[in-house]
Amino acid sequence: MRSGESKAVARAIGEHYQASPLSRVGQAVALADRLDSLVGLFAVDLAPSGAKDPFGLRRATLGIVQPLLDQDQDLDLDAAILKAGKLQPVKVDAKRRTEVLDFIRGRLTVLLKDSGFRYDVVDAVLAEQASNPACAKRSVQQLQAWTAGEEWKTILPAFARCVRITRDQKKAFAVDTKLLSEKEEKDLWAALRKAEAALKATQSRDVDSLLGVFVPMIPSVNQFFDQILVMSKKKTERENRLALLQRVAALSDGIADLSKLEGF
Repeated sequence: MRSGESKAVARAIGEHYQASPLSRVGQAVALADRLDSLVGLFAVDLAPSGAKDPFGLRRATLGIVQPLLDQDQDLDLDAAILKAGKLQPVKVDAKRRTEVLDFIRGRLTVLLKDSGFRYDVVDAVLAEQASNPACAKRSVQQLQAWTAGEEWKTILPAFARCVRITRDQKKAFAVDTKLLSEKEEKDLWAALRKAEAALKATQSRDVDSLLGVFVPMIPSVNQFFDQILVMSKKKTERENRLALLQRVAALSDGIADLSKLEGF
């Protein structure tokens, strides 16, 4: 303020040195400063190595993640890293940006696990949501609550059946509704379409939304596997059934990789 800056500017400059700035302006300045350092130093091969971290990038990364968690503030780190890279005096390619995001994911993983969340729950969510720490934490909280419920004993096995039989397929198949001849196929297709529409309507990609639409599908999923031979000898029939199950498995895309959970 002695140099003529406004109170808000002076406060933001002072706050940006804190671990968790309180004001939005202070938080923005702190994030911009730390992302600039992180992206720039990674770009010139000065990332931390082993115990060596001469530029304090681990501390700077905690200074990025912790305020976002404390204030439950959504931020797309992919987009932020891209913008920070464009402002560097050196080229920051996709490989370097991925390295930065992976580094931030590592710090976020430690913070969440140290907060008492199950390691597999954290791993499952961060496999899909590491670029938005606050959103990831909300999904971790939700998933941990679901896994502690009695209903989880039926949820995970049903979803796992769809994933296990499709995850080794190198090709993504398209559902041809004209080939859905059996009642159980038609029922699962109807349940899937209803779930997809409900998930889209929520405009929220979190665990509560995902499992909220999947739970009503469970009877159709189980009936399908009990009555239908997925790996039919008929190529078109087999691929269409796999396509249906691929669509079910894809419900969790961008939310959580449930295959990382204990008991999957």
